[in-house]
Formats: sequence, structure tokens, C-alpha cells
Amino acid sequence: MNQLIADISNSIEAATKFVKGFIISMGSVTNIFSAIEGNIQTVDDIADEYGYRNKKLLKIYLDVLCSYGILKRKDSKYFLVNGVDIRLEKRDFMLDKMKEDLISFFMSLINVFPHLLIDPNNPLATTDFERDANIWSVWLENEWFRSVRRVITEIGGIGKRDYVLDMGCGSISPLYYGEVVGENGKVTGLDKSKKMIDIARAKIEHRGYSWVEVEQCDIEKDVGLDEEYDVVVISMVLEYVHKLEKVLENAYNALKDDGKIIIFKMPDDPIINFTEALIPQFVKLRSTREVREALTKVIIKEYGDLLIVAHKC
Repeated sequence: MNQLIADISNSIEAATKFVKGFIISMGSVTNIFSAIEGNIQTVDDIADEYGYRNKKLLKIYLDVLCSYGILKRKDSKYFLVNGVDIRLEKRDFMLDKMKEDLISFFMSLINVFPHLLIDPNNPLATTDFERDANIWSVWLENEWFRSVRRVITEIGGIGKRDYVLDMGCGSISPLYYGEVVGENGKVTGLDKSKKMIDIARAKIEHRGYSWVEVEQCDIEKDVGLDEEYDVVVISMVLEYVHKLEKVLENAYNALKDDGKIIIFKMPDDPIINFTEALIPQFVKLRSTREVREALTKVIIKEYGDLLIVAHKC
């Protein structure tokens, strides 16, 4: 199983390297480079020049280019510098299905960047959890996301008869964990997106999994689930919440004695930060240290920068 974690980590590294050039090219597509070269050099001035209403995203993008050495910033102004040498080795093109699917996912997000610059609510941007739930359901079925669910199942020791709470479940994982625990187990999925829940519920009813239930719920508020679950899954969710401590408190309160919280999160990386910022619900990437410090009354084991297992004391 450690190999699967390593494969997931390697796929993230490969995907971020592969899409770097495409992200940089967006500076030409959106006229940002020509603006800066023409002495239009602040976020406000660039936004005003081209009618970009999403200044927050514009600043994130400019700061990503600074991290690559494409730009430098002095006070509020950005300047073009020497550029960057992107070298892809032969092995970088030898992609397995997991890497291909993650690259495809990143590219799908990056493609909406020009639309989101113009308007954060642009209907041509297809990354919203509520409005674009059907598209997310396709993405969440790909090999990379399936691998994440497999590693959570194995590391969490999820098996027959277990009770699993999936916080921020989306439209796919409740059915997956329902198949793992079987009819003598229980899966409860919670998600803020009504459309995600509707899709998940339709899949569950089609399969006839009466032991799986999903509910629209804001996990940053009291969820009213106490000491019932063997495992609480929080997978790629914490970057979309403001109240980290409240979410983890809810997870802890829902655990049986000796239960486990399984947290999977993306690493704190400039490219990941940029692609995540293209999702309207994004708040911030959470570092392992930040999550660890927010967890109390638990025994923690870390698996690199991706996976945290917290055992209830």
C-alpha cells in the first residue's frame, strides 16, 4: 500500500511538471505578458485594462509566475524577467493511466482560467461543485481519484460491517465505500452541494444499497452525529472549508472509541494552489502541520504530505 501512496505522489509531481508550460502560456493568451511589458504592471491596472473582474485570481496567477522566475514583484508592480527553462525527459512522456487522468483533470481546470478572469461567475467556467456537478461526477470516476479511494480504504482498514462517515463526499465515493462495507455495514455521506447529493442518491438507489445514505449538509456547522462511526473520511475537502477546527471536531465526535479519521489532502504547491483557485469554493491549501495542530485528543500517523491517520484515544 505504501507503493500506491508513492504512485499517487509521483503522479502529482509528474502532472504539475507536465502542465507548467501550459500554465505559463496563459500569460500570453490573456495578454498579461504584453500588458506588463507595456508598463501596465499592477493587479488593478491589468484588471482595468482588460476588464478582468476576478482580481483575486489574477494576483494568484501573477504570484505563480513569480515562483517560476517568469516575473518578479517590487511593491505592487510586476516585471518580466529572464524566463524559465522547462525540460521534459523521455520518461516524462511515458504516462500511466493514473498520471494521464490527473493531467487531464488539471488541464480541464486550467482551460477555464481566461473565462474566470473576466468574471468569477462566468457560465463558460465549468468548475463549480453545484452548477457543474455532472462534470465533477465524470472527473471523480477517473483512475487517479479511484486510486485515492483505494488507498484510503486500505490505510483506513475499511472492511465489511464497518460504519463509515464520508465528509464532503461528492457524488461518487459513498457508493464506493458502500460496496466495501457491504449490507451489514453503513455509509453516511455529507456534502454541501445539493446537486452532488442528488447524483449520489440516484446512483445509490439504482444499485439498491439501502445501507448507504447521503445528505446535504454543511460540515462546518454542527452535524449531529455522535460516536457512531468506525472511520471518518475527509478526502480533498479541507481546502474548501474556512473552519478547519470545527470540521475536525465534528469528525472526532462522530467516531466510536478507537475509531479513525482518514485525511487525504493535496500538497501545498504553487501549481496545485493555482489549479485549486480555479474552483469557486476553494479557500486555501492546508499544510500537514496546520492539520496536525488542529487535531487534538488523537494519535497521528502521517504518510508523506498526502495522508494523515488520526486514531481516537
